[in-house]
This record gives sequence, C-alpha cells and structure tokens, in this order.
Amino acid sequence: MFDVDYEANPKEYANFFKNVKREGTDYLAFRDLHKIFKKYDIKLTSTLDYGCGAGKSIDILKKIARNYHEDLNIEGVDINPEMLKVAQSKDPSGKYTHIEDAKTPFPDNYFTFVFCSWVLVEISSKAKILELLKEVRRIMSPGAIFIAVVCTEEFYNKKWLSFDTDFPENKDLYSTKKVRLCFKDISLIIRDYYWSEEDYKSLYKDSGLTLEEIYKPLASETDSTEWCDELHHPPYALYIAKK
Repeated sequence: MFDVDYEANPKEYANFFKNVKREGTDYLAFRDLHKIFKKYDIKLTSTLDYGCGAGKSIDILKKIARNYHEDLNIEGVDINPEMLKVAQSKDPSGKYTHIEDAKTPFPDNYFTFVFCSWVLVEISSKAKILELLKEVRRIMSPGAIFIAVVCTEEFYNKKWLSFDTDFPENKDLYSTKKVRLCFKDISLIIRDYYWSEEDYKSLYKDSGLTLEEIYKPLASETDSTEWCDELHHPPYALYIAKK
C-alpha cells in the first residue's frame, strides 16, 4: 500500500489520484445528480467545481449534461496546482484556476450552480469550513444551488466495494478526528477529517446558506455490481443548499 499525505506531498498525491476512477462506491455520489438537477431546477449554464482536483467530477458533470441535453459552462478551482496540471492536460480548453485558500477570484452572484465533492472532509477546522461556505455563498447567484459530497459516519465502519476503512483511527469518531481510508484499486491510503452531520448543519446555518436536503444514496439489488454494505448503508451524503 502507498500512504500519501496530500498536504505534504501534493505532487505525489496527484500522480496517484489521476488513476482513481469514480466508479464502484463513488458511482453512488453521482448516480442521481440528474434527478436532483431536475428537482431543484438547477441551471448548469454557469457552474463551478470547487476543489475539482484532477477533473474527475467535471468529466462526470459534462457527461450528465450531454446525456440530458443541458447546456454546461463549467470552471474548476483547487488548492493543489499539481492536480490542476492533470486536469488541464486532459482538458486543454477547460478553465482551471489555482487558489491559495477558500477565496476565489470570481465576482459576487456569479455562478448558478456550485459542486464540491470530498473537499469539506479535507478541512481540519470549523472556521475554515465556514470560510469556504461563506465564499461559496458569495459567488452564488440568488436562488443558485450548492451541492457538497461528504462521507457519512457509516463510511468509516462498514465494508465497501471500493474502499477499505478498517483502521484503528476510524473507531470512536468525533468531529475533527483524523480518519484513514484506502482506495482498493490503486492501494492508496489517504487521511481525511471526520465531521458529524450536526456540525455540517450548524455550519451551513452559520454561513447563510439554506440547507434544503441531505440526500444519502443507496445501491440497488437490481444493479449488476457486487455491492457490499452499499445496499443498506449510505457511504456518502449530498448536502443540497440554496442561496
């Protein structure tokens, strides 16, 4: 196994992460996005992927837009310049911007939709999460939707198709605790921070965003995939908020 600290070794992390596929367990985080877009009448004409990394989620959003004949104009920002290099190499005409912290270069009321996958779990303090949420709210247009994908509490104590989470750090969870997971397909270990649902709700409220729904997707027995605990326990939660 390879144990990589994405804060201390951003280039090494990017080299590993470019091979990660948003399939298996991760598929569930994206599977129902088109239904959510329809439910909340989300306009993709001005979209930001906040924490876009190597561009995996942008690829998926583009595919969804094509499949459902939606107009998509998307940009990506990330704090890891090495990840952005990977994204740009795959998508030379794409718009990717490096940011130093939560702040972005965009004007107020700019985006109709902001997507953010597995970014909040990388943040170590409430103050920094709140700073990010307030910045997202600032650049959202009135009525715009923000979707953040995070790991549930169950993620760290169940068996998954794509991840191994059976580590001592994942016992007796509390907010700010550093947790560990392993991508099975590439044997990559990374560490994130656990945050409780109560803390996320409180932070959304403090940011001024209106939390509309917490959506927790489950796998289906009708799928051809050999799921593990995904059938009965949600690995992820999608926090859907409106400005």
